[in-house]
Amino acid sequence: MNTIRLYTLLLIVLHQGLAYGQDNTRYNAWTRLTVQTTLNPRFILDNEIQHRRQNDFDNRNFFSKNLLTSYRSWIHYRPSRKVQLSLSPFAFFNQYPSYRQPADGNKSNLHELRFAGAFTLHQPLFSSLYLFSKTGLEYRSFIDQTDKLRARERIGLSYSYNNWQVSIYEELLLHVAGVPISNFFDQNRLSASISLSPTDRLGLEFGYIHTDKLPGKSSSLTQEENLFLNLSYKIGKL
Repeated sequence: MNTIRLYTLLLIVLHQGLAYGQDNTRYNAWTRLTVQTTLNPRFILDNEIQHRRQNDFDNRNFFSKNLLTSYRSWIHYRPSRKVQLSLSPFAFFNQYPSYRQPADGNKSNLHELRFAGAFTLHQPLFSSLYLFSKTGLEYRSFIDQTDKLRARERIGLSYSYNNWQVSIYEELLLHVAGVPISNFFDQNRLSASISLSPTDRLGLEFGYIHTDKLPGKSSSLTQEENLFLNLSYKIGKL
């Protein structure tokens, strides 16, 4: 409970002095495919391919323009049902410009290599209701920009019924190195989703994420309305 209070206080403090830009809302659609391989009962290997779309400067169409393509690998270690340790030894992101005006189409793409680690905890509260948290750290390496170190903290609730699951969470992302102190805050996400498993191998998750984001060296927050669809497929043991 003290952790939740500290997290809430930190959000309030970080938002002080930050203002929302006028007409600064972006509309994005995210899709991700994950192929999961079980190495043994405790180790799991994930390979992720992601594609995101965005609205153009003159519309609210979630699918107008490319936003991002990426590949990432994860190795998960599960010493128990409650705990998971994760390591991403390699990820590549191809980020397209954000289309806010016609001239943005002439900007170059941003390329990023990312290395990450995370600790996830699931704590049962009642029957089928769980509190979960995820703490992560990412090293972000860019070709034409200063490298950055970013911390992530997610906390949420999930409820399971048969092969369905409903989840809500809030996630705070902070730059801890590589940016001025004025850009310590990166973004905050509020999400709700529904997951289901039609078969033992196939998983589907669809939902919505509202994001307050501080882009680049700006002092004005950008709002993002994101729809997402995640597909996962288990290929079994190697």
